[in-house]
Amino acid sequence: MRLLANEFIKVFGKKSIWLILLGAMCLNGILLYVNESSRVTRNNFYSTKHYKNIYVDLQGKSNQEALKILQDEFKTLEILMQLTYMENDILFQYNSQNGMLMDINEDELKKLEEIYKSGSYLKYTDDIWKEYWLYRDVISEITLCESYADYLNKIDEAAETLSQLPIFEEKDSFSYRNILKTPEAFNHLKGNKLYFGPSNGIKMATEFFGTDMLAVVLLIMIIASLITREKEMSQLILLKSTFLGRKPLVIAKLATAYLGSFIITVLLYGVNFFVAYHVYGFGSLNRLIQSVSGYMGSNLNITILHYFIMFLIAKLIIYILFTSIAFLFAVLAKDAVQLYLTLVSLLAVSAVAYYNIDQSSYLSIFKYLNIISFLNTYSFFKSYLNINFFDMPINYILISFITIIAKLIIAVTVSVLIFCRQKTIDNTSRITEVLKYIRSKLQLKYGYRSSRLFWHECYKIFIGGKSLLFLLVYAAVTFVTYKPLSENLSTLEDFYYKQYMLELEGEVNEDKLRYIEEEEARLSEAYNNMMQLMEEADISPYIMESYQNILAPYKALQEVKMHTDYLKTKNGSQYLYDSGYKILTGEGSGRYKDIQLALQSVIMTIVCIVYVYTVEYQTGSINLIKASYKGRLHTFLCKLGISVIILTVIYFTTYAPYFYNVLQAYGVRALSAPAYSMEHLSEIPKQISILKYLIFISVMRYIGLILTIFIIFWLSVRLKSVILTLVACICVLVLPLLFSLLGISGFDYVLLNPFLLGNVF
Repeated sequence: MRLLANEFIKVFGKKSIWLILLGAMCLNGILLYVNESSRVTRNNFYSTKHYKNIYVDLQGKSNQEALKILQDEFKTLEILMQLTYMENDILFQYNSQNGMLMDINEDELKKLEEIYKSGSYLKYTDDIWKEYWLYRDVISEITLCESYADYLNKIDEAAETLSQLPIFEEKDSFSYRNILKTPEAFNHLKGNKLYFGPSNGIKMATEFFGTDMLAVVLLIMIIASLITREKEMSQLILLKSTFLGRKPLVIAKLATAYLGSFIITVLLYGVNFFVAYHVYGFGSLNRLIQSVSGYMGSNLNITILHYFIMFLIAKLIIYILFTSIAFLFAVLAKDAVQLYLTLVSLLAVSAVAYYNIDQSSYLSIFKYLNIISFLNTYSFFKSYLNINFFDMPINYILISFITIIAKLIIAVTVSVLIFCRQKTIDNTSRITEVLKYIRSKLQLKYGYRSSRLFWHECYKIFIGGKSLLFLLVYAAVTFVTYKPLSENLSTLEDFYYKQYMLELEGEVNEDKLRYIEEEEARLSEAYNNMMQLMEEADISPYIMESYQNILAPYKALQEVKMHTDYLKTKNGSQYLYDSGYKILTGEGSGRYKDIQLALQSVIMTIVCIVYVYTVEYQTGSINLIKASYKGRLHTFLCKLGISVIILTVIYFTTYAPYFYNVLQAYGVRALSAPAYSMEHLSEIPKQISILKYLIFISVMRYIGLILTIFIIFWLSVRLKSVILTLVACICVLVLPLLFSLLGISGFDYVLLNPFLLGNVF
């Protein structure tokens, strides 16, 4: 027990560890919130607040009552969706499929017109499209709850139908056996009643994979502190030679690692549940898990409260499994690089298997029985699943539980045995040996051994500090995740706006102003003709549709007119298709991309450069270096030069693909136009073109990253610890960017953010 207490204090008795855990909690909460907000807005247009508010208003109502209220209001929205503003009038568009508006009398139309003009139909959002999607999604969720009995009946019907198809006639196949087994798994659920509630809160709390990635990093950090660090400092050899230095010691270390798994689970998922509850709420915890959107396929007869408890227990067991595997690799590995490479390889192979092997394949056992699949713990509860095990359908939860326990026992047993029997005192890894061999061959080839300070610092930073490895991984991830950008013309308004801008491109002149006037006159004439036909009740659906096509550019033309009024106030400004340039200059969604790229580059800079000075202060070798020839200014300049090289690689790896992607999608027309031709850059001087402005913000970002190096150096000298410097850098450099990402615009001007973001004018 005393040995366990000592090992626990060794890891968790440091302030730096708790600072890292606190930082991880904050980072997890922020990333969870940002991810959920962007996901909901991107996929559904409305916000998390809108979703929460509509469910708050429906509290205490039955499924039928809630559906009646929502469907009545949704019907009004569907009708109003057919109305389009045309200056001060309203155009009633005829729906050629169902003729909805033709069935409404004149009094009802006038009432709808008043509702539309007043905006009273917008109960939760500020836009009719957002309101429409919000109602549609909530109605869909409640309808699924109400139709659960039909869903269960369809499982029986589908099994009977599929079993008779020729492709499933082989009775010894996995598919046939799986079809027959599925209805039996759902029989005990018949008669259950589902009640609606906010689904997003439950999914937000349990489905965020970023939490698991943070947990994995923290678990690796704990294992490295327990085993790898002591190996690298040659302390483990000493500890093993002492009384209780083998079996009791390794058991104490394993127990400490498991306590760490428990602490990490509680802290990170405590944040998840807290944030999800405040963003959405959970509704009644006594309703069945099948009432959650996407979980209707579950065959577990459990409530949401039971789901939360079972989820957390399963998550803890899976973290303990990963800890045991990492512990085994740490015992086998000779240094941190070997440990990290082994674990990264394990996760990479697991991810490839999980995302690429088909569910019904005979290889599906490798898809589901690996660490990535287990980390997606919610999948155990989300839907009923059988795994193809030699053509036998085996329940996913059962075989996963057996596999986890078996792997856990094997990992623990092998770890203890190897730890107790290891006799080697050489902790030089094979990777280090290979690098030394290559260096010796190069020295033989060129006939000398370099004594230059620069090359020794390069070796210390790139190899000893793992910066080369981090850069290679970052470049590989950037390459793998690169996706060509498509031009976003999601609405007719966007399409016609582009056409107008390409037609008008160049400086404002009389010919272009006359073109706009003629275009407006053409559309106004078409509108008047259509209104006259409507008053005479002499318009067919086909003619109505043709008029709608003619009038489609109307909104885009109004936007062009407004932009023209702005251009008239700016001497020398030009028309240009600016959608791509708006993204690059931080307008709209471009702002969030700027922050995201700044975060990437800053985090990579910290990871690669935090080692440069701290390791020498941490080991005390700085005193020897300072006392030596060229040990001060010259050493500093070498370290700075190498850091700038690293930073330059990070900078181009981060921003070059982004600029290329956007410019390839949207084109590079009118680069020489004044930057203030775009309204959000109205304060930029006339002589600065768009090209010059893009170069200017790029240089600003580069300068911001160079200033980041000086801050990291200063913190390293003051704190004299890798861990403490890392935590301080996160607080000083990363957190302000995260707060900007959350939409707190004041943080755009805090510390280095103006330089790192660039687009702050």
